[in-house]
Amino acid sequence: MDGTKIKKCCTLSHGVSADAVAIVGVANAGLVGTIAASHIIEKMKMEEVAHVHSASFPPMSVFIDGVLKNPFRIYADVKDASGSMKQATTFVVTSELPLNKETYHEIAHVLTDYIQEMGIKKIVTLVGFPVEDVEKFEVFYAAEPEIMDVLKKVQSIKPLPKGMIFGLEALVLNEALERELDGFTLIAPVKEYIPATRSAAALIEALNGIFPFIEIEVKELLERDDMLQAKLKELAEQVRRSQMEEYTPPPPSKSMNSLFT
Repeated sequence: MDGTKIKKCCTLSHGVSADAVAIVGVANAGLVGTIAASHIIEKMKMEEVAHVHSASFPPMSVFIDGVLKNPFRIYADVKDASGSMKQATTFVVTSELPLNKETYHEIAHVLTDYIQEMGIKKIVTLVGFPVEDVEKFEVFYAAEPEIMDVLKKVQSIKPLPKGMIFGLEALVLNEALERELDGFTLIAPVKEYIPATRSAAALIEALNGIFPFIEIEVKELLERDDMLQAKLKELAEQVRRSQMEEYTPPPPSKSMNSLFT
């Protein structure tokens, strides 16, 4: 793994909560993972605590509001509302990069190494499922058997009866399975390669229902829908081209309901 490494930005002086979770939201279908992750980071006032560096990353730089950022970042809620240091309960892994398959395995491995080193036992990936028409902004889940009972108690989400996920998110879940971590994915329907703000909001509301220490308002995110659509349209196209180069994806399902028939 010489080409891919985790570089820590700071020490977590108050440690990590025993029930902490790592949320993985990267550039995928509808950019749903990136949109949700960015909103969580903003609302929880998270700070960057580490980043992934890889010689295999595409030759791109990331700027946010004119500020140069590491292209693949890890954030945590290391401070409370008053600005005092506290135990971290929520970690968010995010990236705007349209990754290629050569990086997936190494990133998933070093990322899960870091999560395990931090003592985090739960990993959730945020995924968009391409459909022709988004009929409802529902959220589905797929999980390891050990945590199915927890998810079944959340009435706003339901299990995905069949299907597969691809890319980095899939490999992170496979790593979690191998290491006996509690891994699961939350899946929302998206219109293929169109920034999916409302689906991202539905994923955040699902996280609110699963984790008592996550309480994030999505009203502002929904109000910025048109602006985000315009800003992220080019990135969505880059992700589309990147994925087309890696494999020929199956056509979008007609709707999420088609998975139940």
